[in-house]
Amino acid sequence: MQLWIAEKPSVAKAICAELGIVKKGAGFNECKGGNTVTWCFGHLLEQAGPDATHLMMFLSPRKAGNLAIAGFADFPVGVETQRQTGQRRQTQLRTIKTLLTKADSIVNCGDPDREGQLLVG
Repeated sequence: MQLWIAEKPSVAKAICAELGIVKKGAGFNECKGGNTVTWCFGHLLEQAGPDATHLMMFLSPRKAGNLAIAGFADFPVGVETQRQTGQRRQTQLRTIKTLLTKADSIVNCGDPDREGQLLVG
């Protein structure tokens, strides 16, 4: 199976329109040619701040304001659970994880910006 992961549902809908939906599932669509399309949505994953990496514990408040962070690749990501849509986010993330285990190849349909790559990449 080839798994297409879109950054948002509207992009997934456009991809499915081109590929042709065979069967709709919960959080994904099976399409013609052995393709499956799923999607992320609205900050499905969020990058943790410096306090989540225990950097802040070693810095006084004066020094923390001077902390320059150039790269965010080492910061952990997680599902935001405090918002109203937290359960929906967790369910969609589980769906994507399950589909990833079944995929032979993956098509990243996220935007090339930082947020799109954080979500899909």
